[in-house]
Amino acid sequence: MQNKPLRHYLKAAFSAAALGLAGLSGTAYAQQTPPPATEPEALPEVMPLPVALDTAPKADRRGLDERTDDFFATRYKVSLTRESIWIGTPQRYNVDMLSIPDNDVIRFTRQYLEVRPLRKEWNGNATGVGIGFDYDLGRAGGYDLGSTTWHVRGGTFVGSFESPYVKGEGRERNNNVFNTFVEGASSVNIGKTPANLIVGASFNHAAGPHIDRANDFRLYQQLNFPALFGSSTGDAAGSIGRYSGAVQTFVGDNGSYGGKIGVYYNNLKSEGTGISFSVGPEVHYDSREGTSFRLRVRATPRFF
Repeated sequence: MQNKPLRHYLKAAFSAAALGLAGLSGTAYAQQTPPPATEPEALPEVMPLPVALDTAPKADRRGLDERTDDFFATRYKVSLTRESIWIGTPQRYNVDMLSIPDNDVIRFTRQYLEVRPLRKEWNGNATGVGIGFDYDLGRAGGYDLGSTTWHVRGGTFVGSFESPYVKGEGRERNNNVFNTFVEGASSVNIGKTPANLIVGASFNHAAGPHIDRANDFRLYQQLNFPALFGSSTGDAAGSIGRYSGAVQTFVGDNGSYGGKIGVYYNNLKSEGTGISFSVGPEVHYDSREGTSFRLRVRATPRFF
């Protein structure tokens, strides 16, 4: 019998994670806009992943990839391209734009401005601005479902980003993006390992001369492991420990599906001088793009 390629087993593993977690919540994960659609392969049948729920305080909002809770977006950051290297200013600034009293319908938890390029490769060549809101939905104490407390939250972001300067063409500030999401979050245990479970839905729209025009709707789920291998949780920077991990899965429109698994070594500091960083390997799978292996490295200096 001919040996099956590695990508076959990785596809099966991601598919199993997607369906297993869907057995718990009925949803799945994603954040990035997918490439043009292709016909996906059929998902194999799997048994649901066993997850033990517990009664814990409100699920931690901070995650290294969690939208507006990104540790690195609010601090100075080292940026590198083929032409240059420099220290960039923070990209996200909390501001008070709306004053709405707390109630049992919606409570704004963050209002912010973002000043950044639309694409990483545009660093130093283009910028843009966006306005975002994070909010909690429903009761402040969450909703008790059985022995588990779920907190429902959402967010909306609208931005406009200029293209890089092109000689003879100038700039065009008409790359526009809009995204919104609503999700539930809860604390769980996977065996004896504490984790934060997030399930939700997102819609992303992007249009402009230098980005693919796209409307992308996805159901997603994510398991954040803030302290793997017995590592203690972090300092005032958040609850991210020395080692952390994430498992993300999604099902999108046009039959797309996929996910990501990552394990990271972190050194996040809110006080004192030094370099805060996160580094670790990731395995991605997308039904349209296939399997890819990446090493994510992020670093930010602190001067005082």
